[in-house]
Amino acid sequence: MMDPMVGAGGWGYFSGGLEAYARGFRFVEVNVSFYRRIPEATARRWRSRVPEGFVFALKANQAITHADRLRASGRARAAFAHDLRIARVLHSPFVILETPPGLQFDATQVAGLRELAAMAEGGPRLGLEARSTRRRKLPHELRRGMEQNRVLDVVDLSQGPPRIADEAVYSRLFGPGPSNVYQFDDVELREIDRTSGDAGRASLEEVLRPDARFPATREELVRDHGWKVIDLDDRTRAHATTMFEKVPPRRYEDLADLVSEMQIPHS
Repeated sequence: MMDPMVGAGGWGYFSGGLEAYARGFRFVEVNVSFYRRIPEATARRWRSRVPEGFVFALKANQAITHADRLRASGRARAAFAHDLRIARVLHSPFVILETPPGLQFDATQVAGLRELAAMAEGGPRLGLEARSTRRRKLPHELRRGMEQNRVLDVVDLSQGPPRIADEAVYSRLFGPGPSNVYQFDDVELREIDRTSGDAGRASLEEVLRPDARFPATREELVRDHGWKVIDLDDRTRAHATTMFEKVPPRRYEDLADLVSEMQIPHS
């Protein structure tokens, strides 16, 4: 997993401009790119004003996610191609797609996401913040498309962990306050840190993928695979039964179904 990087959604909230912001943080998500195209000359100027190790992430333009609703239209592809050029100038490791709360994912959206991921191949990682699925399971086809194309599941870690295990975790922290205004206390921050570092799901997937047969009940999984050892974190190893105990005692259709239950809190 990458070293933790903490920053804000833009530096306009801070006095002193980008240079002053970069003295206090080493990461920023560029949000202005969501509203308008950034000239390459502007991106080069930003890159020149920060230290070498400073990291930019780029939020994709709203023409892709809101106007064309993640359909891979000519306009959306052109806007995304421009975003990828800006990401290269900024040396951005991530480009984030934020879809509106009302956007439901059907075959058209999944196909569009696949096409955008193909455009980004060999470049920055894509992240998808699917706001219509907050605190819910990802639709099966969307989840499958994200897994196959290594698209990060961008979530608010204060509300729950990513629903797709990955070596990288990308979160936008809003908290439960109104209008995205919330201050986290130390207890909440420690819980967020624990959630972001949870390696158990990824390790369990790696252990089960070669030979686990589905459909299977929890009891069958405990019987056939509970003895296997997984990594709960960098220092702790445990039997897979430790993770199986976190899911309801029901029948699971596939590995994704099983792991998704471990990633959605049950009240």
